[in-house]
Amino acid sequence: MLSVKRHRLFKDGAGVPFKQTKHQSSGNIKPKYIVLHDTAGRLDFDGSFHYLANNDRNVSAHLVVGRDGEIGQTGAFNRKLWHAGKSSWRGDVRLNDCSIGIEMVNLGKCKEQAEGCYKPWFNAVFKDRNGLEFEQASTELHGSGWWLDYTTEQVLAVEEICEALVAAYPTIIDIVGHWQVSPGRKVDPNPLFPLASVKARAFGRDDREPGSFALVNTRICEWPSRSSVAVEAVSVGQELTPIRSGTYSHDGGPETFWLVRTDSHEGWLPASDIQL
Repeated sequence: MLSVKRHRLFKDGAGVPFKQTKHQSSGNIKPKYIVLHDTAGRLDFDGSFHYLANNDRNVSAHLVVGRDGEIGQTGAFNRKLWHAGKSSWRGDVRLNDCSIGIEMVNLGKCKEQAEGCYKPWFNAVFKDRNGLEFEQASTELHGSGWWLDYTTEQVLAVEEICEALVAAYPTIIDIVGHWQVSPGRKVDPNPLFPLASVKARAFGRDDREPGSFALVNTRICEWPSRSSVAVEAVSVGQELTPIRSGTYSHDGGPETFWLVRTDSHEGWLPASDIQL
């Protein structure tokens, strides 16, 4: 169980590993937002943790979360760190002044080098195996690319962190991606991250997109692909909660799918099978 004491994160009563970053501003902040990021680097928690504490690029964030759910902290939550850059949200600008930054270990946008092989911005190639799963996705603000998934352990850790932070700081009113507060400049977290679900858990309310879908006969699937395993059959007129959409190319050509929720499951269905 995670909790916050004296602006530090604790897990089961013990402080998570802490390395004080050299990149912070004087004075304290009252956090209004949590801004989520990708490290866009190698899949190395220790390396990412060390980099955020000690680098030459004037970059820092309060927390880093590894793919196995490991957590490290590099600054007190009431201190201004340097993670959001030029940014704005809900009328606030320079969100470093009023936000907590969380970095998730992930590659960032990748290009397909060969079937099953993907290259991020740096000189390395990663294969779609051994716990790494890549998907092609496109959104208006992310553009089109190949993206590495987030592990269940990583997402659960971020959910628990956000829940603990919201409980500790009643001033927090929103959880956002870097791509939202710096549109056109940043694309992290990538389109595969379940931001709406994280917000819903943290605030104890439904922050998914408003409205519902009326369906033709169809099924919702585990992945955004018509050939994916079905997780639930749904029927004409059934209402579902939309979470997010994206364009994917699993079955030969680009097609838009929606991630939706029923009373018991989350899953994907083609946009052609819905009526807004």
